[in-house]
Amino acid sequence: MSAIFNTFPTIIPVIMVIIAGALSKKYNLIKEQGIDGMRYFITSIALPAALFKAIGSIKMSSDVITSIGIISSSILLIMLIGFLLVKIFPSLNPMAP
Repeated sequence: MSAIFNTFPTIIPVIMVIIAGALSKKYNLIKEQGIDGMRYFITSIALPAALFKAIGSIKMSSDVITSIGIISSSILLIMLIGFLLVKIFPSLNPMAP
């Protein structure tokens, strides 16, 4: 139960920003063009940068890094095989482009 209470200091600023955004839109403090610009900035620049920083600061053992590499390689190989099979046998999947 204490783990839940320990996350509140991290979550509260996010909730406050969401509430501030909702109120500013409700009372027309920000124009629609401004909202679109902020949405683009957040999804294209700020969020990827924050994720990159967070992932870069994680301390991982070599076993975890090896597992992530094997899983990622396996997923890419399976996707490649599926892509090639659809190109070779297009009648197998009528939904494929």
